[in-house]
Order: sequence, then structure tokens, then C-alpha cells
Amino acid sequence: MVSSSRETVIDALEGRNEGPIPIIPPFQGTWALNVMDIAPEKAISDPGLNAKVQSEIAELCGFDAIEGMWDWLSMVEAMGSDVEFRKGMGAVTVSHCLSEDPDASIEVNPRDDARAVANLNTIRALLEGDRFIYASVPGTFTLSAELRGVEQLMMDSLLENDVYRSILRRTADTLKDYCKFYDDVADGVMLCESTGSPALMDPVYLRNDVIPLNTELFDIVEGYRMYHHCGDIIELLPEFPPASTNMLSIHGEVSMTDALEYFDCCLTGGVSSVESLLKDNTDNVFREISNIIVEIEGNKNRFMLSATCDISPSTPLENVSVWRDILRGNDNIRQN
Repeated sequence: MVSSSRETVIDALEGRNEGPIPIIPPFQGTWALNVMDIAPEKAISDPGLNAKVQSEIAELCGFDAIEGMWDWLSMVEAMGSDVEFRKGMGAVTVSHCLSEDPDASIEVNPRDDARAVANLNTIRALLEGDRFIYASVPGTFTLSAELRGVEQLMMDSLLENDVYRSILRRTADTLKDYCKFYDDVADGVMLCESTGSPALMDPVYLRNDVIPLNTELFDIVEGYRMYHHCGDIIELLPEFPPASTNMLSIHGEVSMTDALEYFDCCLTGGVSSVESLLKDNTDNVFREISNIIVEIEGNKNRFMLSATCDISPSTPLENVSVWRDILRGNDNIRQN
């Protein structure tokens, strides 16, 4: 009996996959809209259209999982910041609601967030298929930086530590509601700590202040817990990742060999979002996937092929659709 895409992904998340290597983008939402020439605000306002576009791209590319909720910073606007929709980028924060008053209220019920509700309806529509559907949610530091401003939040961490920790705490409390909101419907929640990278922040601050709050977010998720943290995550050990993590998305700054040594959960990655996917031919993609297949030998049961970060809106479709073709061409991988 052939397993469905959802079943194959779940098997990999639980470290027992004996079938083909699943493909998880992991972040394809805005790229898919750009490929299909659909404005992000139009997709948000029409969940049926949004789901249709994401499903069509998933079919073209052989995705076994879909980022059903790609409008991951919807709560920024609901909390009081100003945003602008830009083609291929979703909503971009143009003013920060906590820039002047760090104590201003940021408490929001996601059921009152029109964008969040629309995104939830997109997830519901996508779940009618046989793919694994997950929601992307920002990590505590990343969302705090959108509310306060990255530079100001970093200054707070050095000069106004009480303010810094208060913003992180209140942001995490609101994020708990959003995690629960999406967790009630989606197969899993992908926590995305993009700004809170060791390349930007001292790993000590991240280990002491940010990771514990992100762990609290995972503690309330009953579905599958997925984590993407930009930068060299080896620097975050031993506190990282939360013990309940089912899947860790490996950023380009960490080799898969090192990741396999340090982390025992399901891992994703292998295709460079910048160095390979943005090029006009598939040569680098083919080379990277061929190398990663060798690199994960013996760990295929807990691996899913993906990009190392967001698939850029300008990435050629053929550089992504070829992933499945490359995997299918390797008989011992596709048929083990």
C-alpha cells in the first residue's frame, strides 16, 4: 500500500520513514503567489484562491507538505504596527507600535485578526487534500523586533534589560494564543526565529531569554512542533532546541553532517535558498541534492528535503520543481 504525502511526512517527523524522502519547502507561500502572479493581499482576502494556488504549486513541485499559513506576521498589524503589502513579500512592517512606548498594549485575540482568520480558512481548505499542512508563526524575538524595531530591541537588551524582557514576555503571551489558534486546525506549527539569530544577537541572550519563551510556545502545541532558527544553531546548545521538537529546519550556516551529529529529531534542509535556487539553471540544485543524499546515509528515516530558508520570490520554478525529479532518479533512495 502506497502511503499518502501526509503519512510519509508524519513517518519522517517520528523518525520511522522507510519510504521515499518527503519534500517540504519549507517556506513556499509568497514564492508560489509570485509564480502564479497573485498579489498577497488578494490571496489573503480569498482563502479559496490562496489554497488553490498553493495546491497547484505543490502538485507541480511534488511537495509532500505545504506552508498553509505563510502570512506569518499577520499579528504585527493586529497589534498596532503599520504594514504595507508588497508583491512577492507579503506584508512588510513600516512602523513599530512599541517604538515610542514599550509598555503599550499588544494583547490581541487572533479571532479578531481578520488576516489570521482568513489564513485559518486557507489551512482548512488545504487539509481537504492529502498533504501535511502546517502554519508558520514567528518566534518571540522575531515578533518583538517587528513591534519595537530591531535596533531598538537590541539596545534594550544592553541598556534597558527590564524593558527588553517585558517586551519578550508580553509578545510570547500573545503568540501562545496564535499558536493555539492554528494548532487547533493545522497538522503542525512551524516556529520561525529569523531575526533572533546568533549572527545578530549574543547567543547567551538567546539561550537565557528567548529560547525558554519559545519552549513555552511549543508546550501548548498539541500537533507536530517544527522549528526554524536562522544562523549557527550549534551556538545555542545545550538549551536548543526544545525537547518536544519534532523537526528542525537546518539553516545554511550549519552543515547537515554537524546537524545529524548534534540533533536527533527529524531534520530538513539540503538546498541552498540563495546559492543554488536563485541561479538560472538546475546544475547547483542537482549537485546539492546529490550530495545531501550521500550525507544523510543511514538517517533517511528522519530527513525531509527542503530549502535552507525562504524560497525567494524570484526563484525560477524549474529550480524547485526539479527536486522531485532528482529524488525519483535515484532508485535506491526512492525505493528503499
